[in-house]
Amino acid sequence: ATNASGQYLLVLGRGVVKTTRQLYVTAGGATSATVDQQVHASLTLSPSARSVNRAARVVLKGLVTPSHARERILLEQRVKGKWRVIARPRLTRASRYSVAHRFIHQGVVDLRAVLSGDRRNTRSFSAVVTIAVG
Repeated sequence: ATNASGQYLLVLGRGVVKTTRQLYVTAGGATSATVDQQVHASLTLSPSARSVNRAARVVLKGLVTPSHARERILLEQRVKGKWRVIARPRLTRASRYSVAHRFIHQGVVDLRAVLSGDRRNTRSFSAVVTIAVG
């Protein structure tokens, strides 16, 4: 429904739109402007341990939804304030990934997973995960 000045509000429930869409409304022979709704994918990142010895093997795994099966994602580590790629795992048919990594230097390590943007989802990031390397 519109208000007295012809304005309207389109409300979509959480999780209804999982990929980027172009939305418009038609009424009484008129068509509104098209609005691009950019949608982020959901990425998880889970390390096998939150505290490890230097050079110990850590498995980094996660899931991307909606499915981006067989695509590559980036695993990044923050180094001196900048994000650096440490791995480029390919997603499985179930849109999952798993990669082993060894951290050489001691200290606190911040990591994230990144899905490059495409026509379905805009560039998306997991939450940052911290690992203590001793």
